Amino acid sequence: MSVLSEILKEHAFGAVGTKKLSAIEDKVMNLLSPFSLKPYEDIITKPYLDALCAGHEDVVKKSDKVKLWNDLEEILPPFGANKTGKDPVGLISLVDRAYMRAFKLHKVYNSAMRFHCAARWLAMFQSALAESRKEGWREILTLLAESETGTYCLTEDRIALVTHRKRVKVDAIETPSLEDSQEKLTTPQLF
Repeated sequence: MSVLSEILKEHAFGAVGTKKLSAIEDKVMNLLSPFSLKPYEDIITKPYLDALCAGHEDVVKKSDKVKLWNDLEEILPPFGANKTGKDPVGLISLVDRAYMRAFKLHKVYNSAMRFHCAARWLAMFQSALAESRKEGWREILTLLAESETGTYCLTEDRIALVTHRKRVKVDAIETPSLEDSQEKLTTPQLF
């Protein structure tokens, strides 16, 4: 849900902090369409991708490993490489950027792990949505808003992105804003 939240913040809300649930559903469906891993099948089905991600590089022939690394770094260049990837559809790159914002440690992952995380996330949502995409997205967005009450506010058919809470005086007691309290938190998020 944290990855989806980052995708929504970047692409669905923009400058407007409140949107109709149906507008966000449409935006997410268009953004993640075709929502298919088919363009990445030749990499996903390689038997040694899982081995590399699990740290079992010894079971992979060196020539296969070099070819896979080159393919993956072409799609997702190492962080800080100052070059753009050649993602055929852009879904893996989109999810990878959201992962980097949601989980700061994601930046230290190699291209294989980053690709694996993004593909696994897309596959999870693809299976969760099944055939009922519109209803499935409504349910997922509702769950997201209900689980992240410090980030989203759900009212009837609208979701608001909570970003600017001001200090409020109640009976001469000053209440800190949401942003102030989040700045004091230093606990890293782990997946």
